[in-house]
Amino acid sequence: GQRLALDVAAGVTLDAVFLLPSEWSDETPGILIALDERGKAGALASAGVASARARGWAVLAPDLRGTGESAAGEFELATAAWLLDRDLLASRVDDVLALVQWLSERYSTGQQINARHIAVWGPEAFGLVALVAAALDERIAGAASGPFAESLEELLVESPAITPMAFPFAALETFDLADLARLGG
Repeated sequence: GQRLALDVAAGVTLDAVFLLPSEWSDETPGILIALDERGKAGALASAGVASARARGWAVLAPDLRGTGESAAGEFELATAAWLLDRDLLASRVDDVLALVQWLSERYSTGQQINARHIAVWGPEAFGLVALVAAALDERIAGAASGPFAESLEELLVESPAITPMAFPFAALETFDLADLARLGG
């Protein structure tokens, strides 16, 4: 394993752990970017990472903004982001896209791992981050989510029980339902 400090935006550095496969074969392994509310420690302890490691995949587990070593209360983070005219979900998606860029630049030759087989996984609300990132970047070959919202309506209420990160204020003033459906794929 390797501990990383990755610059993902001006003034934003994420801590991460990158694990290469424990065994090698003739086939270059894919990469799982594992997300978790508890950051890299939570991601590395997850069943999703255990499954990827059992299949011989490399794993990149980051502390996205406000998780892991930079953790703060989710409601406080979302409120601060809104007050700064930023979106916490969009910031975390940007973090994932920067990680994909880093992987693509570092492993473009496919000698150690296959940068064309990047998957993103996150449980609960972090599954939304994974799915939106995959909708926005064709280099992400797949995305998966753990248990999450059962309907779009659950995400469009002012006080979601799931996470404030999932609620973009006035989403339907910014997007039409067709736009949201296209993002969902």
